Amino acid sequence: MANDIQKLYNLPDISFVSDVAPDFDTVLQRLVSDYEARYEEETGKKVVLRPLMVVAGDHANNDMAGSEEDSWKSMFEAEGSFESVDAQIAGLGGIDAVKQIYVDHTKAVMDTAE
Repeated sequence: MANDIQKLYNLPDISFVSDVAPDFDTVLQRLVSDYEARYEEETGKKVVLRPLMVVAGDHANNDMAGSEEDSWKSMFEAEGSFESVDAQIAGLGGIDAVKQIYVDHTKAVMDTAE
């Protein structure tokens, strides 16, 4: 699924903090090896971590952006190949367009149940 979303929206990399591919090492390898080719106009290697979740909770705060050595933010920082690593803790549920999708889908289900 991640690769389909990545290709559809031409996104740099999408991965998961759980045991689903692509894992951290795969994403790291892609970023390090492909960064300059993909982003020739950029002046610095930057990583932005954002949760692909409706609500950013425990996984976002701990597994993705936590200060522990096994969080993705800490592992990217420890790798040393990036100028900056930024973690943005905000769920998709805070985006009005995403909220509207949920409202529309709920309404469609309710309309068919009548």
